[in-house]
Amino acid sequence: MKFNLNHLAILWCFILFSCNSENDEIKHAAYIDSIKIIADAKLRVNFDEGSKYFDSAYNAYPNLKEHDIFQKEFLLASTKLLNYNSPDSAIMFINRAIDHLDQKIHQIDLMRAYILKANILMAQENYGEAFNYFFLAKTISEKEKADYKQRAWLSVSLANILFNQKKYNEAIKYYTNAYQLYSKIETNKITERHVPLQQNLNNIALSYERSNKIDSAEKWYKKAIKLIDDSNFPNDEKILTRFKSIVLGNLGFVYYKKGEYALAEKTLKQSLALNKYEKEDEFFTKIKLATLYAKQNRNTEIESLIKQVQTDKRFNHKSFHEGRKRLYELAYNHFERVDNLSRAYGYYKRFHYIKDSLDIASSLLANRDINREFLKLSQKVEIESLKKKHELKSLYLVLTVSLTLLSLLSIFLILRNVRINKKHI
Repeated sequence: MKFNLNHLAILWCFILFSCNSENDEIKHAAYIDSIKIIADAKLRVNFDEGSKYFDSAYNAYPNLKEHDIFQKEFLLASTKLLNYNSPDSAIMFINRAIDHLDQKIHQIDLMRAYILKANILMAQENYGEAFNYFFLAKTISEKEKADYKQRAWLSVSLANILFNQKKYNEAIKYYTNAYQLYSKIETNKITERHVPLQQNLNNIALSYERSNKIDSAEKWYKKAIKLIDDSNFPNDEKILTRFKSIVLGNLGFVYYKKGEYALAEKTLKQSLALNKYEKEDEFFTKIKLATLYAKQNRNTEIESLIKQVQTDKRFNHKSFHEGRKRLYELAYNHFERVDNLSRAYGYYKRFHYIKDSLDIASSLLANRDINREFLKLSQKVEIESLKKKHELKSLYLVLTVSLTLLSLLSIFLILRNVRINKKHI
């Protein structure tokens, strides 16, 4: 057999080109990464100076790609959100990042961009749009088989928005999905598996409680407690104790709602005895216990708990506004009942002031019907999927027709050669 030297030369050039191309890609990625590392440090100190450095470093490089620009805009967006708490600027950068992304090739980067955009929208209190982008990111994560942790985190993000919109049944579906995904993670690190499992069990139970499915809530709170009791993390007792105190506080109030007052008091006091680390939850548990005492007309104990909570220096923290509302409501109802009208009126005014503030904030959550948006997005994803299937079928049809024509051509050539050969015999 003759060896064609031309073929050998072509093959050798192809190998050399591939090697050089690979090396160029590695060098290119390393150069862009080095720029990002320096720019990241500069951006944190002075955003404008860091941005100027980014521009000059990119302008000095002759072979920039669209994906390089995506990385730059993505970093600018995340820095504006996380380091400067400036979501209005961050949204501009993330939109530019998405515009520079080849979405067919870089699906994981698109997922990351959607997650960042969703978080920016959350910071802008645009919860309906945030839900949309978390949902799109979740869809990509399932299609691309992202790791369990990423997919679970996205489910929790969707569930939290639905929970805050009081759509508890829908929230339960996502919390349950997150729980199932976290269950599949194989790790001995308490924070990567056990903690999120615990949080999701508690959130499922809390969603059932808020939707007045008290028996289901009790069942899931007990599951959460069993998970804690069965765990084996001797070096993390503090974390486990904190979680158990929180869940016991929630379970105790479920017993109260069921009219099991003795069991409710016992469980709430167990929660308080364990709670050495979670001050905010201690306040809520004391308010729950005071609510139980109000039902039993135990006035001295109610007033003692009101004083304990209200005189704690952490009572006025911003994060405790919901707790203050509940305490003021409890206090004005109590003092009205015992005919101390001047104190009742003082608490009544404070209750309505904070309630009005919270109602305004809450109305922002309800400014869009998330169920409708969810349905639109589901339909959009389904339509895109059907389009791709149709395109694939069309491709298969073209290939089939092409192969058929090639087969016919081959048969024709074979028959022609046979006839020619017969003539020469």
